[in-house]
Amino acid sequence: MKRNFTFKSLAFLTLFILSFKTQAQTPIKTFYADGNVATKSLSVDTESPNGASSDGTEGSWYKWTLNNGATYYSASSTNAPTGSINHDTNKADITWNVTWPIAGGNPMDLIKDYNVIAEEFNSCQTTSTTDSKTEINVKLVKPDILTIDSDTEICGSSTATFTLYGTPGGIVYYSVTGSATPTGSAIIDQTGKVDIQIVSNGSGDIVLTTTKVEFKADQPSNPTRTETFENLTMTAGNSKTIPLKQAPIISEIVF
Repeated sequence: MKRNFTFKSLAFLTLFILSFKTQAQTPIKTFYADGNVATKSLSVDTESPNGASSDGTEGSWYKWTLNNGATYYSASSTNAPTGSINHDTNKADITWNVTWPIAGGNPMDLIKDYNVIAEEFNSCQTTSTTDSKTEINVKLVKPDILTIDSDTEICGSSTATFTLYGTPGGIVYYSVTGSATPTGSAIIDQTGKVDIQIVSNGSGDIVLTTTKVEFKADQPSNPTRTETFENLTMTAGNSKTIPLKQAPIISEIVF
């Protein structure tokens, strides 16, 4: 009986410790940035309790780390010991160094993924620890359309299909001639594709013209604020025409 109680107690303690460690781990937040903007300025320790000035915590120096080809500039901290390989300040100007896909390219490449890490050091702690390290994920988004496919022709008052390939999760806005519905919008799915069906009015060719692509995202720093990125110049061009064909009308036989 005593052994059983001890085993249960140890099991409960183990579960409690694991649960506590899981809860203590802060999830990495994801931020969205406009892919049409080449740089971004970031900072840490500018507000209490971690810092009380724009220069960060008094006596501290920092290290910034980025991936996927991004680079940064940070001034050399006067707090860092002479010869230290970690000598950044609490501010970094990030340059994404991104190469965006051209017309016909992969729409999944219109969202680039980066991790940004900042670490803090001082005379009491010269190596990185969990408490002195913070990390965010950045999704760099370029709203765009890379390819516009369509039916080769349309007959009479039937339905034509345009297939657009662009930024996953984006909203494409368009205008149409040759249809009773002159404007519309559609959400691009998470594979970067959307089918737009247009009913012909039977009076002429159908011309679909994209007017802009929009991407909206909520930022974790302020969930009530939605960031909106827009692009008015599509890489693939912004117009596609489907010729209207009519059913044949045969003449009388000439005898």
